[in-house]
Amino acid sequence: MVGGSGYRSYEHQESVIARNVAEYEAKGMSATAAKKETLKTVNPAGSSEHQSGLAMDFVTPSENAAGSDVTQAFAKTNQGKWLKQNSWKYGWILRYPKNGKSSTYIDYESWHFRYVGKANAKYMHQHNLTLEQYVAKLPK
Repeated sequence: MVGGSGYRSYEHQESVIARNVAEYEAKGMSATAAKKETLKTVNPAGSSEHQSGLAMDFVTPSENAAGSDVTQAFAKTNQGKWLKQNSWKYGWILRYPKNGKSSTYIDYESWHFRYVGKANAKYMHQHNLTLEQYVAKLPK
């Protein structure tokens, strides 16, 4: 697998949002609807994990060679399956899992992983927790 997108500046994040909004508008959505749809999978500049340097979007080598952007199809690839099953061993978590929207408020993203450290990732994996659910369990 290949790192498709790691650190992003504020300006880069704004351009990602603008690109996604434009794609939805090109499909006939109003500007308001396109922005709402975009924000289901892209955080606004200033609140993106990519700006922290702790997040990574992955693609397969063939997707990367073709210039492809991230897609849900990553989950069905050998690389996507391996990463979902093993990333926690190296301190990474699938940041936005299928069952996590009620706590993350972000739609499922099979390609988006976040570094949280080995001990945290292990606990989250063993207890099937999103980052938000894990943080809520930490002592105040």
